[in-house]
Amino acid sequence: MLRLRLFYGLLTIILLLWGVGAAALILMRESASRFDTRLRIDYRSIDAAQSVRTLTATLNTRYLPSLAGPPPAQVPDRALFDQVKAELEEKVAIIRSDESSQDRWKDVVDRLGQSKNTYFEGYENFFSGNAIDRGQREALLQFQSMQTQRLTDLSENVMNLAEGKLFDGARQLGEDSGKNNLFVVTLVLLGTSIAVMIYFQLVRHLVDPVDSLHRSIEEVRKGNFELTLPEPGQGSEFSKVVSAFNDMATELKQRRGETDENLLHANMVNRAMLEAIPSPVFVLG
Repeated sequence: MLRLRLFYGLLTIILLLWGVGAAALILMRESASRFDTRLRIDYRSIDAAQSVRTLTATLNTRYLPSLAGPPPAQVPDRALFDQVKAELEEKVAIIRSDESSQDRWKDVVDRLGQSKNTYFEGYENFFSGNAIDRGQREALLQFQSMQTQRLTDLSENVMNLAEGKLFDGARQLGEDSGKNNLFVVTLVLLGTSIAVMIYFQLVRHLVDPVDSLHRSIEEVRKGNFELTLPEPGQGSEFSKVVSAFNDMATELKQRRGETDENLLHANMVNRAMLEAIPSPVFVLG
């Protein structure tokens, strides 16, 4: 029984330690994974917003200067526009892929998509060749400049919001780390409590019976056969030892009683023999 208790106690401590380590590892991995995912999404959004500004600048540098002068003899080649348009669509799609629950983020992304479409419509009008006279070309140039500025401002808003979410993620990671530390500390305290409980159980079932047996043996050495050990619980390894000691103490007590009785009888016989011997004074008289 004692071996089983020791085994269960040690097994409990081992399992608790493994549980604490595994729980801490899982919590830290989950927090790191969430932060890493948030970091990659926000970084892609920031990079895409910066690319929007770069791509619009590329288109404007290539095509808008022609609106400041007379109309060219032939429509400019739109190969660069088609290529940059596909890249811009891809960058805006990357920004949209961040399904954030913030209302401001959703509003800015929606307005960015609308401005992008309006920006492309201006270039489609440019490539259609409808802007022929000076007034139409100046109006189209001003329109594209306004749309470019709007795209730039919205891209800046996207970058600021993404940076804010990144900082929020870092703060959330710190809060999660604090919760994880509290959880681990709680488990450690629980393990300590269980270890203390196991210690007192071992003292009760192992140390105390040994101390009682030692005190009883000392009393037997002093000639006190009246002291006996209390019977331990059923299944205890000390039950046989305690029973044997109590039987020994009972037998010693019985033999001591027999010895005392024999000594008393011998003493009475000796006294009777001494009384049967005539007194010397009486004989001489």
